[in-house]
Amino acid sequence: MARPSAITRIPRGLRPDPEGDPWDLFARVHEDLRRMLAGKLRPFHLLLSEYQALSILSRGALTLGELGRALGLTPAAITDLTRRLRRRALLTREPNPRDARSTVVRLTGRGLSTQRKAKAMYRRSLRRVERRISPTALTGLRLGLAGLSMGLGGHRGAPSSRRTTREARR
Repeated sequence: MARPSAITRIPRGLRPDPEGDPWDLFARVHEDLRRMLAGKLRPFHLLLSEYQALSILSRGALTLGELGRALGLTPAAITDLTRRLRRRALLTREPNPRDARSTVVRLTGRGLSTQRKAKAMYRRSLRRVERRISPTALTGLRLGLAGLSMGLGGHRGAPSSRRTTREARR
């Protein structure tokens, strides 16, 4: 006999209500997804924010400010996050050759290797979830999320495409 999926084993009172408040459902799904992915990143000793930073930096070096904006973190939080990653030899920090007032962060070889391995696990985990969803529902999810992103004014773009407040004033 086939083992029931985790979805069918949820007690009736805890099942998401597709007719209920979409924002409550969205928040609940987001938290469930965050919790699942955080668990999958544990073997790599990465928090979700650290994984996201490594993923962004895998595309190239950025200033601390650019990385902070891309992650939606305060200057203090991005300093703390990069300090943790630097201690583990996953990234380097160096003065910005174009602007002595800022610092550039870039992945080390170890950081890139960790990011690639964690990304593979991350993707496998998400594919397992996708296989439990009908193709029609998955298409609807993609369209719905794209619409939500547009309704919210788009998503955070590449840090290099954003103008800083100082550049906007010039």
